[in-house]
Amino acid sequence: MNLLTFADTRPQYIKAAILSRELGELMRETLVIAGPHRDLAKLFAGFIESPKPRYDLGEVAGSGCERIAKYMISLEKIIFESEPDAVLTFGDSDGTLATALAAAKCGIPIVHIDAGLRTHNKNLPEERNRIAVDHISNIFFCPSATCVENLEREGIVKNVFLVGDLMVDAVLMASKIAILKSTILQSLGLQEKNYLVLAIHNERTVTDRKTAEPVFAAMIGSGKRVVFALDQCIEKRLDSMGLMEMIRSSANVVLSSPMSYLDFIRLTLSAEMMITDSSVIQREAYILKVPCISLREESEWPETVDDGWTALVGTDGKRISEAIATFEPRDIQKAMFGEGKAAIKIARVLYEVLNRMTAGADKPGAIPED
Repeated sequence: MNLLTFADTRPQYIKAAILSRELGELMRETLVIAGPHRDLAKLFAGFIESPKPRYDLGEVAGSGCERIAKYMISLEKIIFESEPDAVLTFGDSDGTLATALAAAKCGIPIVHIDAGLRTHNKNLPEERNRIAVDHISNIFFCPSATCVENLEREGIVKNVFLVGDLMVDAVLMASKIAILKSTILQSLGLQEKNYLVLAIHNERTVTDRKTAEPVFAAMIGSGKRVVFALDQCIEKRLDSMGLMEMIRSSANVVLSSPMSYLDFIRLTLSAEMMITDSSVIQREAYILKVPCISLREESEWPETVDDGWTALVGTDGKRISEAIATFEPRDIQKAMFGEGKAAIKIARVLYEVLNRMTAGADKPGAIPED
C-alpha cells in the first residue's frame, strides 16, 4: 500500500510527523513538503525524529491561483512517478487544495485530515479551500463531532470518521518532553504563569497600521509581561508600517525569534494567557488548559469558545484590553477533540478503507478531459 502525503505549513508538518509514526507500520509513505518554514530539523529539535520528505517543492510564490497552479503541475508529475494508492492532505492551505485537485484529476482517492472544519464565513480563503477539498475528497477524518455535523449538512456522509485531533496527540506528547528538556523560560527570563504570549501568524491581522496598532497598544498598555513570538513575515510587515520600533522600545514586550515546537509548547504551557490569530495555537492553548484571546471574529473551532476557554475579540484594542483584564475560563473542559489517539485511529481506519478501495470498491475515476 502506497500513500502520498502533502504538507506545506508548520502545523501540517507536525501532524504529518505524528501520523507517519503509525502509518509506517501499515504502508509505504511518500512525503511531499513545501512552504516557507521547511527547516524540519529545527522544528522537531528535541521532540521526535524529523520526517524525511522525498520531494521538497520549496516556497511557491505568487497569488493564490498562481501558487495552486504551480503546485498542481509539480504534484501531477509526482503522482505519476510515485503511483500512490491514495493522496493524503491536511487542513485548508492553497497547497491542500492543489493536492486534492491534482489527485482528483489523476483519479486517485483523496484523504482529508481535518475534514468538516467551518467558520461559515466564505469571505475567508481558507474556508473556500476547505469546502472545495471536502467536496472532492473520498475519505474524511474529522477532529470533532461538530465537523461530522458540518459534513452531514453538506450531504457528505460516506467514509466519514470521527477520530479526534492529531494536535492533541502532538501536544500531549510534546508537553511531557518539554517540561524535562526545554530551557525557553530560562532563556527569556520568564516565570511560571507570569506572562502573556502573543502569536500572530495571519497577515490579515496586520493588513495596515489602523488594524495592527490597536493590538500592540493593548499589549503595551496591559502592564503585563508579553512575549511576542515573532514570525518573520509578520515582522517584515510591521517594520514596513513603522510599528516594530514602537514594539521594540516597549518595556514590557519580550521579542522571541522563531523556536522549535518543543519550546513553543513549553512557552504556552507556562503562560498566564495566549493571545493569537491562529486557530492552531488557539487549539493548543485549549489542550494545555491555557485561556486564549483570539484576535478574530469567528473560529473553525467553536467548541473552545462554547466551552469557555477562548474569547473572540477581533483586533479592537478596547475589547482586547478588557479580555486581558477580565477573561476567566471555566474550570472543567470537555474532551471534544479526543484523548491523544487520533494517529492510531486514522492509520488503522485508512488501511482498512484503502484495502477495500484497491479491491475494486468505491475507487474514483479520473476527471475526464474536455
